[in-house]
This record gives sequence, structure tokens and C-alpha cells, in this order.
Amino acid sequence: MAHLVWVNRGGDQLGTFAQPARYWTMALAPDGQRVAVSVGPELLLLSPTGGRVRVTHGTESWNPVWRPDGTELLFSSSISGVVRRRLEAGATAQLVENSRGVVTDWSHDGSLALLTVGTSSGDLHLYDFAARTLKPWVQTNAHEMNARFSSDGKWVAFVSDESGQPQVYVRPLEGSVPAVAVSVEGGKHPRWRRDGKELFFLGGDGSMMAATFSARGTTAEPGKPQPLFRIPLNDITADWFSPYDVTSDGQRFLLNVPDRPEPLMFLQGLDALVAGSRGGR
Repeated sequence: MAHLVWVNRGGDQLGTFAQPARYWTMALAPDGQRVAVSVGPELLLLSPTGGRVRVTHGTESWNPVWRPDGTELLFSSSISGVVRRRLEAGATAQLVENSRGVVTDWSHDGSLALLTVGTSSGDLHLYDFAARTLKPWVQTNAHEMNARFSSDGKWVAFVSDESGQPQVYVRPLEGSVPAVAVSVEGGKHPRWRRDGKELFFLGGDGSMMAATFSARGTTAEPGKPQPLFRIPLNDITADWFSPYDVTSDGQRFLLNVPDRPEPLMFLQGLDALVAGSRGGR
């Protein structure tokens, strides 16, 4: 069993979302009012009032991704590949033609989706809905995953293990400009603040990290990542399964935590504490 728990940037608990269940992958709606979440083999839509709507029936589905206007979901299915589902009465799920892999994001204008194709050495692909084509975007000998569009569509944050461990990188969507590292000591599951000025990710030690982001032309200029709090990791946490999501303003986090979560730890000033202890030796 697990809980969906709201916390602020300091890790203070603000409340819970829905009743405990065997929650797996999840995604906050763009307005922060609903959660698409896989529970067992099915995908559900939860509301703060306790409402539960089944999105799928009996088919193992995961990695829900919202269309930015909140009207549709994309998700990966063990049977059908990538599936598209409008969130209205009577709508049925539709297979996305010529798609495969794990879907990770939907562009703000609804025209593109990001997918990781392959599991042993995954590459990033772009799916064009108008052309119904899937084309490689990043192909290397490393494993790339967790790709996310910035809201203006100009940048993509993603994870690669080309350095020997998973790290978060950013590069422009267009062109062949080299990626710039955001994380330093490991990172997974990046999320953008809606205004594009901050990136969040899960650090290698389970800490929630935040880094400012700016750009000069096609050159990314991320700030030094800062720890916010440490997440009590659920056993679902893996390359594909993120244990958190964040509201568009970057002020609240929804965590998928174990039934008996460890206390959330506020880590501000950790660098100064470590430096002081070294100086006293």
C-alpha cells in the first residue's frame, strides 16, 4: 500500500490525495486538481473529492501523460503500445498509429510526444501526431529516458547514463547543440516549472532537487542544483516509474510514498554544514 501525499518545498506535509492503494505511476493534471494513476493493472482518474474514474479496463497501463489542455491522456500499454484516450463520457481508447515504447511527455501545442524506445539501451524519439511518424531524436550507446518538454517547446530535459550514472541533461528541441548537464551527483525524473525558469529532479540519494534555468540563444545555463527535501522512496521507484509530480508553479509536490513513510528531511544549508565539519578536522 502507498499514500499520495502533498508536501511543500520544505518537505512539510500538507495533506493527502485519495485513499491509500497500490499506486504506481502517476501524473498531475495541468490544473493540479486531478491525478491519473495506475493502480494494479488499471489506470484511474482521481479527484480531490474522492472520485475514481476508470480510464482502462483490465489492460496493464502505465506512464500516463496529460495533454496540456487537460482533455486527453497518453499512456503506455503492455498489449497495445501507446494509447490515446479523450476524457469525456463515451470516449474510447485509441492506439496511436506507428508508435511504440514508453511515452514520457506531450508538447504544449499537442503536436508532438516524447518516447523512449528500447529497454537495454533506450533512445529518445519524437512522435508527430499530424504526420503519424516516430523519428529518433537522441540515439547513442547510452540509455536515455524521462524526457520532458519545456512549456515553450524550445527545450527538452532528459536523463542519460553516458557518464556512467543517470544524470539530467537539457538541450534544445531543434538543432544539434550538445546537451548540458543539470545534475551533478545523479538525477532522474526531471520536471519543469511551467514558466521554464526552474527544473526539479530526483537526486541520486533520493533528495528532491531544484535548479534554476535560463538560456542564452541555444546555450542552456542551468543553476547549481539545490536540495529541497528527501523523498521516502517507494518500491515502485525505477527508471520508468517516478515517485512524484509537481504543480505548475513549483510550490507543491505530490509524492507516492510507502505505507509508513520516513520523516521528510529538510536539507537547506547542507553544503555549509559539510564544509564546516571538514574545516574542524
